[in-house]
Amino acid sequence: MSAQNLSRFFVLLLIGFLAVPTCCAQPVDPLSEEGTEDEPIYTQGIFFGTVKAVHDDGISMEVRSFKERIGNKVFYMDKGTKYYIDSQRKKLDDIQPGQKVAINYIARNRFALAKTVYVEFGEFKRPEEYKRTPRKKRKRTTKKSSGGEGH
Repeated sequence: MSAQNLSRFFVLLLIGFLAVPTCCAQPVDPLSEEGTEDEPIYTQGIFFGTVKAVHDDGISMEVRSFKERIGNKVFYMDKGTKYYIDSQRKKLDDIQPGQKVAINYIARNRFALAKTVYVEFGEFKRPEEYKRTPRKKRKRTTKKSSGGEGH
């Protein structure tokens, strides 16, 4: 089994493990007062750091945080992940170790999925500037002919 297939197997195994409920789980009444109402199902945010490694499988990237107490974080990517270098759309192959990145991610427990990866060479922007909104489609404009002006 090649290294790429082995890493894919472990990612799929991890996803399967997170998706399968435990056998000892007790049903929870959503209206009960004991529920975990304040705990989110997932978290999302912006992670600032330096690329430590882009794994050959193309599924994951290891990023070193600027804060020592956080350490390294592994982000998984899928086909929907977008990559930007200085505000221009690029591919994963263009991201190299040592580059500063801001990653817009969504996470559940320890599994973090990168939605958008921004490579910055200068100063980082404010976190709210990294939240891209989808472009709205413009309506086509047609030129109106001025029919009454000619003699």
